[in-house]
Amino acid sequence: MEHEIRLKVKDFRAAKSFIAGSGAKYVKATKQTDRYYGNINLYTKKRSFLIRIRSEKDTHFLTYKASTGRMGRYEEYETRIEEPETIKTILLKSRFNNIINVTKSRTTYELGNCSINLDTVKGLGNFIELEIISDSQKHRELAKIVKEMGLSNAKVMRQGYVSMMLARSKSKYARYING
Repeated sequence: MEHEIRLKVKDFRAAKSFIAGSGAKYVKATKQTDRYYGNINLYTKKRSFLIRIRSEKDTHFLTYKASTGRMGRYEEYETRIEEPETIKTILLKSRFNNIINVTKSRTTYELGNCSINLDTVKGLGNFIELEIISDSQKHRELAKIVKEMGLSNAKVMRQGYVSMMLARSKSKYARYING
């Protein structure tokens, strides 16, 4: 299960200062283009999911991402794919719609079992996303890192990038995709 905290920030100065002194390891800097697909007829208020095709340079991933009913926690399965356009065609032929696209520049660091992502999301701004993949409760651990970063006063975003963009565009999917 994916556990995450997302903070809206003006810039990345505090995070970069923390990273420099924490021993976090630089992983990569990349541009990600995420195309999200859904079918409104399959959703309920309590359960929704998205299919994502993520492209980073010449690498592509297919992801199933479902709400768990708990904010900031998602059920997620991902696999590398070779032909994203073929997957797109399969989804569209299966009555899934391309409901939103999210483009971001992401710089990733690792601190133990925590990924620290510095994201600039087109149309939304700058965010710091802390993420741990684990079956056990990890929000306390994430909150501790936020405090150590000196970002306790930063705005915690309860919604993911997709939810924010759907709400902003007044999409009919916004009422179902709220994590």
